[in-house]
Amino acid sequence: MVFVFILIAIVIGLIVLFAYKGISSTVNTSEQVVGAKLVTSIKADVSSLRRSRGSSQIFEYQVPGKITNICFIRSCSGDCSTLYSGSLPIALSSYSADDPQKNMFLLGKGDFVLEAISLGSLDVDYDRDGITDDFHCFKTPGRLKIRILGTGANATIQNAQ
Repeated sequence: MVFVFILIAIVIGLIVLFAYKGISSTVNTSEQVVGAKLVTSIKADVSSLRRSRGSSQIFEYQVPGKITNICFIRSCSGDCSTLYSGSLPIALSSYSADDPQKNMFLLGKGDFVLEAISLGSLDVDYDRDGITDDFHCFKTPGRLKIRILGTGANATIQNAQ
């Protein structure tokens, strides 16, 4: 009789363990899908508005929980080593120095760079004052809301508020 109870406890334990692993896998997969959709959507929106001089549109994106900040850095051609001197967070400065084409960064906890993406020619004007900023990081508690302005040659990322 004791043997039957032990066997039942082991079977129930295995069922709970596999259910937990299955749920965790599903949650991780859905986060990856949301992250991929975020990157694809931002790339497509920047690309389509870049060519439309004078047009702007506000976009709101769903952001996976592992991403705490999304940073945009203005594009640079030529030697960019002195452009952002001292103004960029350390995590971003190493990436921008290695590959100046990357100008969107997805940051996780502790401001670790999870992914660096190239959006093409990009400017950043966070406060919409007409003065180009070197970069801006948007805190992303599940959502990112930005305005993208097309200038014909570049796209400009602005605060949507």
